[in-house]
Amino acid sequence: MLPFLLQEGELPFENGDYLFIKDIKKAVSEKTAEIKAYVVGKGMKEFTLRLGELTDDEREIIEKGCLINYYRSENNL
Repeated sequence: MLPFLLQEGELPFENGDYLFIKDIKKAVSEKTAEIKAYVVGKGMKEFTLRLGELTDDEREIIEKGCLINYYRSENNL
């Protein structure tokens, strides 16, 4: 689960909308602060998400998929 942050205000999407976030793994590994996302509903609407301040360990856990996978790979070293 990614810790997405939005600016205060009205949500750019509604219940039932699909969100498309391209190259999210690359954004996490390259420590990108802001990510372009798209609401897929009645057309495509662009908005910006932020990941906040993540530590290198938190980024690695996200890249591994979950904390269990992170610990599993640490034990295999």
